[in-house]
Amino acid sequence: MRISAFTKDWYGQRIVKTIKEKGPREWAVTEVNFSIKLPDIVDEPEEFLPKNLPESDLILFLTQDSGTVQLLPAIAERTKARAVIVAVDNPDWLRPGLQLQIEKELCRMDVPYVFARPLCTLMEIGNPVIDEFAGYFGMPLLEIKLNGNLIEDVYVKRGSPCGCTFFVAEGLRGTEKEKAVEKSGLLFHNYPCMASMKWDNIVNETLMHAAGFKIRNAVRDALEKSRI
Repeated sequence: MRISAFTKDWYGQRIVKTIKEKGPREWAVTEVNFSIKLPDIVDEPEEFLPKNLPESDLILFLTQDSGTVQLLPAIAERTKARAVIVAVDNPDWLRPGLQLQIEKELCRMDVPYVFARPLCTLMEIGNPVIDEFAGYFGMPLLEIKLNGNLIEDVYVKRGSPCGCTFFVAEGLRGTEKEKAVEKSGLLFHNYPCMASMKWDNIVNETLMHAAGFKIRNAVRDALEKSRI
């Protein structure tokens, strides 16, 4: 799969680093730095597109910027993208009206999309391109091997794109199973999670708390299955 990841700063760069290190070897991941200054309203998106954009199966949009996201439909068209994933780890940059506008344009182009709030809640939706990515990165999914009362090993079956799940998995080895869920929350904050602590009216929670719930639930579920 050919992935074009549009980044602006360390938030997106960390995600790209994780995907390149932990994703399938056959994926071709191209990072496009997109830290450009745009007017409040972009009338001619093509004027601002980077030159020589590669053809892509998946656009992974990681800028978290209300200016550059206006160019997303034009990017999808230029790259002949088959699907789009937009990371929303901070609710402030994406007004509901702006998201609706982008969604309408992508629908008109027949390009499937997901706005993931936060990105580590991504799951399969029935689209082959998005599902291939979500099979490896998104909602944390773990398998835990116990040795008596201790966690002997933790296998990441699907990890958060930022890399936090892999960090938590490493830190849980050797932990008493009764302390694992609580410790996973501490490791989550130590990584650290870069999702916002501002309230999101769509999720009805802060996005950092939503992300923290997901990793703790993943540990809890894996421990339950390990006892079967």
